[in-house]
Amino acid sequence: MNSLLRNKHVLWSGIIILLLLMTFCILVFYKAEKKSLKCLSMIHKALPEQAVYLSSVLTLSESSKGSFFFKGTLVGKKTGKLNLERQVTFEYSSPGDSRLILAHFNTSRGTADNVPDEVFNRSVFDTASQSTELYLTKLNNVFLLNNIFMPVQVCVPE
Repeated sequence: MNSLLRNKHVLWSGIIILLLLMTFCILVFYKAEKKSLKCLSMIHKALPEQAVYLSSVLTLSESSKGSFFFKGTLVGKKTGKLNLERQVTFEYSSPGDSRLILAHFNTSRGTADNVPDEVFNRSVFDTASQSTELYLTKLNNVFLLNNIFMPVQVCVPE
């Protein structure tokens, strides 16, 4: 049982590393300062103590303001099933490559959201930091999103 769990984590780690390498090898970069974007992605993460099943909508405007809207469930050994319905707004800047720097986070909860802030910051998106980096790369008709906190996600424009 333990070796099966370990093999599963090794496989997921390998997939994440491969996707990260693909991100850096892509030659077409998206400059968020010049365009607006709204795209949808699915997030499925298996953490040691918790599983995360979410859909997220990323919106970036030409005025350097953006938001993530997260909706889904977190299932933990200690917490049980938690419902998430949360919007995180932010300001962003782009130093000219595929990197965005997100800052000045403001979070609002939906009525069904019962996820504690510390669980949200640890498992979904860290709003406790002053800023965070997000890599946004265009690949054909989709965008790849990733940072140290979350694995690579395919974000499909609406």
